Amino acid sequence: MSHERLPGETASGEERTALTNEDVRAYLAAQDKESLVDMIMRRAVEDEHLFSSIRIKAARGKPGGVDLEACRAALRGAIEVDGFISYQEVYDYKSGVDEAVDLVAGLLKDSYPSEAIALCEYGLLLIEDALQCVNHSCDLGYYSERLQDIHHAACRKARPDPKELSGHLFEWELTSDLGVFHNAAERYSDVLGKKGLIEYRGLAETAWTQIPALGPGDDDRLRYDGKRSRITSIMEGLARLDGDIDELVEVKKRDLSSQYEFLEIAEVYTRINHMKREGFSPCFA
Repeated sequence: MSHERLPGETASGEERTALTNEDVRAYLAAQDKESLVDMIMRRAVEDEHLFSSIRIKAARGKPGGVDLEACRAALRGAIEVDGFISYQEVYDYKSGVDEAVDLVAGLLKDSYPSEAIALCEYGLLLIEDALQCVNHSCDLGYYSERLQDIHHAACRKARPDPKELSGHLFEWELTSDLGVFHNAAERYSDVLGKKGLIEYRGLAETAWTQIPALGPGDDDRLRYDGKRSRITSIMEGLARLDGDIDELVEVKKRDLSSQYEFLEIAEVYTRINHMKREGFSPCFA
């Protein structure tokens, strides 16, 4: 039996009309702009991910060209880590990093390639610093690769000085623990051109002279030194770029501390001889 609701009595679930998303939208639409800004800013102060997202959008939408300092601040806010990003925090963190990388990609799309280059390199520095401070499920390497792809595309548009660019790329490749700009000579050959590749090779050969040769019986732990591994990879990349088999073998002969190195050299010659027998021009990967 129904009864008349007394003053102040709450309606039952059936009698209440559910508040829909459209109702909320209509409420917000009815508010004045200043009230909405205040509402969002109050929430953003309490939510660093929301604040970072807003800052990124503000940096890109700032009138009068690109404000690089505002963009750097946006990247810092999204990528820099204070403490440690746990598994539970990874989703929000990755969303912020995604937006930050999208900001850089947007600048390239909007015809600001030089600014995109600078921000890519800054973002890559931030990612390398953050690498040890985030849960492994975050996969910061993916965002590093995205920034490197944007960097290459931006260099193709901006055409920076090839000698200066080669110095930047070589330094990154030689020192980065994240493998930033790995195989740079091959990947950027379309941008570096002859002049840049000559500069790059000169830097590589100078560093290569500092790497001691290892023969059978030598301490093979030296081969796991990070710098040695990276400069070896660089020299192999240059040999591949030249298509010079003998040069590649000479690089590999710098380390003959284990049987595996001899096997690798034999495999190079075996592959080349097989290609010759099949009637293909000798080449190697």
